[in-house]
Amino acid sequence: MTSPVNILLSGLNAASLRASASANNIANSRSTTKLEDGKVQNEVYMPQDVISVNQQNGGTLATVIASDKPPLKVYEPGHVDADINGVVEMPNVDLAEELVNLEQAASDYKANLKALESYKNTQQSLLDIFV
Repeated sequence: MTSPVNILLSGLNAASLRASASANNIANSRSTTKLEDGKVQNEVYMPQDVISVNQQNGGTLATVIASDKPPLKVYEPGHVDADINGVVEMPNVDLAEELVNLEQAASDYKANLKALESYKNTQQSLLDIFV
């Protein structure tokens, strides 16, 4: 049997991963290159998604994956990475969606933290009764 603490901690971890992925997506929403091993690569930032899978004994397992959304083609002739036609490939990041994801992750985190606090208080009350 999985303890309630482990279930709540998995929820905290999942919320934290979702917030981190959304923050990365927002920060890189206009990144047309990436830094890999100290070298600049001409590769568009691929947004991150988080998938959560319910575990059999309770809790959730969250994993960060690359999004399958293809880059957007944007007409920006003055951009340093524009092609001969003035088109630049940009990450397919919807800022409104990412802000909503951040808010939801924050709410989920607070809810799991509050539940963890309630569990701790209940355990303390039980100890006070029997001691």
